[in-house]
Amino acid sequence: MGGQHHQATHDQWALARRCQLAHIHTLEAGVRTIEHRLSQPVGQKWTRKTPGGYRSEREWHAKSRRLRVLEDRLAAARADREAGIVHVARGGKRLARPRHHLEAAQLTESAWRGRWEAERWFCQADGESGKRYGNETIRVSPDGVVSLKLPAPLTHLANAPHGRYVLACRVTFAHRGEEWADRVAANRAIAYRIHLDTGRDRWYLTASWQFPPSPALPIEAVLAHGVIGVDMNADHLAAWRLDTHGNPTGSPRRFFYNFTGTAEHRDDQVRHAL
Repeated sequence: MGGQHHQATHDQWALARRCQLAHIHTLEAGVRTIEHRLSQPVGQKWTRKTPGGYRSEREWHAKSRRLRVLEDRLAAARADREAGIVHVARGGKRLARPRHHLEAAQLTESAWRGRWEAERWFCQADGESGKRYGNETIRVSPDGVVSLKLPAPLTHLANAPHGRYVLACRVTFAHRGEEWADRVAANRAIAYRIHLDTGRDRWYLTASWQFPPSPALPIEAVLAHGVIGVDMNADHLAAWRLDTHGNPTGSPRRFFYNFTGTAEHRDDQVRHAL
């Protein structure tokens, strides 16, 4: 699975590079603003187009020291960018910092090491529409059977045809499971990530997908044959047929639903009403 980790590292580096440029732009803007305000007389009023001066001598001196700090940070950031250096912590800075403060984080070194390795040890694969069940590398069948496409050096470990390894346990998706099942049945792209949750000491498989942007229609085309106006109320949807000018025609229709029970039940009720 080295290719997956290489891709994750590349994506993290690219994100850090973009954030580095955004940080430089922020520093440049801060330096320009402070330099301009320092050049104005103390007490100079703001105009709609340009900032004025600082309110007092004390603030002027404080901002002049602040300018030196920003200029130093900007010089360091520019030097890193020219040298192609980005600062990335595989596993995350939020988890890296507690390593030096284990008592404050209420962690033992072995517990911290387990969390650190878990954050760096995962398997993920982007989906591809048209492939069986929407993903060739990590495949989940409609009944929850998970299989991995092993790389060539590991094909001797396969326990299924075509160099695949089938996991012993099955998965279920409690959240948006119907949506997932519809995509699997249609072989539409689904991305998967397998990771260890050290807090629960359990392995999880998460699925994700994207919706293509809906085509925008001109208002004239939408109104050509009239539209339906819908008002959502506490226990029902009120729908009314509108003409091309937006005026109601005929009588309204009411579609009732019950908003009790679980969130999944409530979602089903709204879908049924719609």
